[in-house]
Amino acid sequence: MNDIIQYLIKSTLCLVGLYLVYWLFLRKDTFFAINRIYLLLAIIFSLIAPLFSFHFSPTGTMSPVMVFLEPVLITPEKIESLTSSHLRWTEAIGLIYLTGVIIFTLRFLIQLIQLWIVVRRNGIIHREGMKLIFVDKGYSPFSFFNMIFLKKELSDDEQLKTILQHEQVHIRQFHSLDLILVEILTILQWANPIAWMLQRSVKSLHEYLADEGVINEGVQKIDYQQLIFHQTLGKQLNNLTNNFNVSLIKKRIVMMTKSRSKTVARMKILRGIGSGCDKEALRVIYLMKPWKPGMDKGKSVRVSFGLPIKFALKEKDKKADNKKK
Repeated sequence: MNDIIQYLIKSTLCLVGLYLVYWLFLRKDTFFAINRIYLLLAIIFSLIAPLFSFHFSPTGTMSPVMVFLEPVLITPEKIESLTSSHLRWTEAIGLIYLTGVIIFTLRFLIQLIQLWIVVRRNGIIHREGMKLIFVDKGYSPFSFFNMIFLKKELSDDEQLKTILQHEQVHIRQFHSLDLILVEILTILQWANPIAWMLQRSVKSLHEYLADEGVINEGVQKIDYQQLIFHQTLGKQLNNLTNNFNVSLIKKRIVMMTKSRSKTVARMKILRGIGSGCDKEALRVIYLMKPWKPGMDKGKSVRVSFGLPIKFALKEKDKKADNKKK
């Protein structure tokens, strides 16, 4: 039991430290994919690292120091008292912890069964390589692995295409695997509030990534934001699903309109002139409408190209500049 308690303490400290780095330095950035990888690695590290013991041997010579202490008298009665009290509190903590693990494991299994029931009750419709399940209850659209769950009234809706694009990003990037991993974390560290905060952060990043994927496919931001608002009335089935609406509407819209983090400025300043002109060039580029991606064999691919930018002065500015010269 002592080994389990020591493992949990070490694992919790690892997770708290790594998540604190994310919360302080990374959560406001627009590196959604990198942040996702960081959080997943933080989970894996905090679960695995405490299983190994690391010993560091000090370098250099050590001079022995002898310290003489007063003798301590230990009686059998004292040993028995200390041992029994230690066993009582460790057993109590262990029992409480295992009870929580059992409860949250059952919760996890119930959520899986709930999804299975929804699929069996409504059936799967195969359409253009997608597995669609149209449900009659007021759930907002969501996905689980390669299945997309939709409200029946959306079956002929004009916005259905955009919703499917959103959910397909979740599917292509295997977001359901992330949620399974996070669920395992919350089962093992159910008493650690950081584990639950990390779960919310991972789900938020999933939505930011899906929003980014939809916009990169050419959907106008204003139309997409209106669609998000229209889908806010749906409820969530359970924590294992990637919902179109996860009560993050305001944050998602802010992230959509937010300028890219500075280090993401791979666009393209190869030869700048400084004096604020470089920043202005980037600002103008970010205001452009989404570009259509390059296509190769029917799939979107990354394309690198140069975009020359010219600065033109007005006539008045030219005359004033000439006078100064």
